Amino acid sequence: MGQPCNQFGSQEPGSDAEILAFASKYVGKEPAEVFPLLAKADVNGASRTALFTRVCEDSKVDPIPWNFSKFLYGKDGKFIKAFGTREKPEAIATEVESFV
Repeated sequence: MGQPCNQFGSQEPGSDAEILAFASKYVGKEPAEVFPLLAKADVNGASRTALFTRVCEDSKVDPIPWNFSKFLYGKDGKFIKAFGTREKPEAIATEVESFV
């Protein structure tokens, strides 16, 4: 799933609708066809969501360093691995697919 967040250089200043429209152009189709896109929220600091409180605890990555950090969880909800912002989704696809 994708978590839009405006805490990294103000790169996500738009509304949820604007972010969805941008993501649709970027991926060439509705993001929901590729991955769920959550509403914009904080991933760091006192106002971070409960989801990212757990992600940070599980991954030992705290704070989230930048946009496009990736976190792999198994079907059982257990944390598997964190991937950096520079690692392209295509580069980790094989690893992700091995857990599907």
